[in-house]
Amino acid sequence: MEPIGLKTKGPLLDRVLEVPEETDVPHGVYWVEALDADLKTVEGPVSITIIVKDMNDNRPDFNQTLYDGVVRQHSRPGRPFMRVYATDKDDPSTPNAKHFKPIP
Repeated sequence: MEPIGLKTKGPLLDRVLEVPEETDVPHGVYWVEALDADLKTVEGPVSITIIVKDMNDNRPDFNQTLYDGVVRQHSRPGRPFMRVYATDKDDPSTPNAKHFKPIP
């Protein structure tokens, strides 16, 4: 499957990932690379898949327009590297009220 929803804003470090608002496919596939301090590729590209589990009319409202995360070399799998904050008009009693999403 080809990656969808990838917008480029300059070098790879400035790429913004977006899942299309209206899509028949409930996930997005993105390509990421590990870069050194000189912006040379040291690993990758590898694909990551983000599965959209909440497809409704209540779009989340993020507290920032751009998030920048760093994964340290040799980090153990499953270690958090970024927090993304958003509010949503979903019913707070549903599982959609709070999410923790690891990227494998």
